[in-house]
Amino acid sequence: MNFDRFHITLGFKGGPQKYNLKMKPALTSLVKSLQTNATQRVVVALPCKPYDALPKAAETITQEWIWPNFAKFLRPDDVVVVETGTSQVGYTATALPSPVTTWTQQVFGSIGYATGAAVGAAVAHQEKGGKRTILITGDGSLQLTVQAFADILRHGTNPFVFVINNDGYTVERVIHGPTQPYNDIPMWKYTDAFKLFGPNINSESYLVQTPQELDALLQDPNFGDPTCPKLVEIIMDKMDAPLPLIKMGAAVDKFNANA
Repeated sequence: MNFDRFHITLGFKGGPQKYNLKMKPALTSLVKSLQTNATQRVVVALPCKPYDALPKAAETITQEWIWPNFAKFLRPDDVVVVETGTSQVGYTATALPSPVTTWTQQVFGSIGYATGAAVGAAVAHQEKGGKRTILITGDGSLQLTVQAFADILRHGTNPFVFVINNDGYTVERVIHGPTQPYNDIPMWKYTDAFKLFGPNINSESYLVQTPQELDALLQDPNFGDPTCPKLVEIIMDKMDAPLPLIKMGAAVDKFNANA
């Protein structure tokens, strides 16, 4: 079924057919049908094999180290919104406690999606009695939709925001153009972001540059309580990326070279 501006197309055995139906009555009927014909939700538990030993910390925070160790911060019933890019790929190495709900967007690869999505996720989670909503995003992605911070504060939610500051669009550097200027961004003082949009609202911000600093923060029970909006700026190297993303970038380069 395809909803267009002036008609609805249905797929049939003999080929698609167009119906000149107005959108409002069609959607009203569809909603009623869904309410009276409830679908079954099937939940399948997938086996999780965590690291036998967590990757050792280097002098700087690396993609290899951060994602397995990020599991230390997560709690059952957390809602996590993960941005497209290095965060999305790296997060797959994080062992999740049960239950944890993760939202991400991969098909369109729209960077900047997660900050706005975290507003809706935090409000909905709070209305359902949930406590912790976590946003993981990159510096380049955040610069596209940072105005959503105003809505985070306006709705009185207390999310945890982890900003990967790797000095630009690392996911794009890996796929194409590692030294191209279009992957560079202006440097912001991300720890001031909540104060910019809510100068009179209580919030906390942290800047971490070493694995030891981040590890201590993630395991601090006082930090882990959602008493106010909390932002953590994580400094990482701009060419460091999760291994699956590096392999994908190499494959794209090979494909383009043969095109």
